[in-house]
Amino acid sequence: DLEHIVVVSSTQIPHIARRIVAQALDIPWGRVRVIKPHIGGGFGNKQDVVLEPIVAFLTTRLGGRPVKMELSRESGMIGTRVRHPFHLKVNGGAMEDGTLAALDVDAVSNNGAYASHGHSVAAAGGAKARALYPRAAVRYHAKTVYTNLPAAGAMRAYGAPQVLFAIESAVEELARKTGMDPVEFRLKNVVRQGDKDPLTGKRYNSVGMAACLE
Repeated sequence: DLEHIVVVSSTQIPHIARRIVAQALDIPWGRVRVIKPHIGGGFGNKQDVVLEPIVAFLTTRLGGRPVKMELSRESGMIGTRVRHPFHLKVNGGAMEDGTLAALDVDAVSNNGAYASHGHSVAAAGGAKARALYPRAAVRYHAKTVYTNLPAAGAMRAYGAPQVLFAIESAVEELARKTGMDPVEFRLKNVVRQGDKDPLTGKRYNSVGMAACLE
């Protein structure tokens, strides 16, 4: 057995990688060292352990000789992590004057074959969505399901793009049904500095959404 194993990995989670490599090889954590060089852009997608246990295992089979694995773009898309596909249903209601009254969101997150970051992505998407229109009544319900597709993991914005795209699509339809310009509808309802989070009651002190629309 090798006394120590050193893994060099472009990772955002060196301590978690160290633990998982040790567990995979059934050795004490203290015998594993993970070196994380400057990784450049990560944006969440390097928050998973994929190749590290494999190269560590192979080096034990080769008497400690260095082992390097490098994936092609195609292999990276198929065999690492993808963004969670969501199936979303959004119901919304607005007053005649264009006041957004309610948003009701049902989400199903496709987690693929393994847990990876799992339901936390669907939960985070809902948490970020409620800040956009805090004066409306908001209900968010989400499920995460396993499928026989590539495993989904952390990606930049962590669930928000999927949920916000669906909500903004519904808001666009509501604006048109009330006869308002979609930008004016959003300016009337969007979060403003000083608004309170509808769940925690904390105030939003740094808000630039209206400035982006104006």
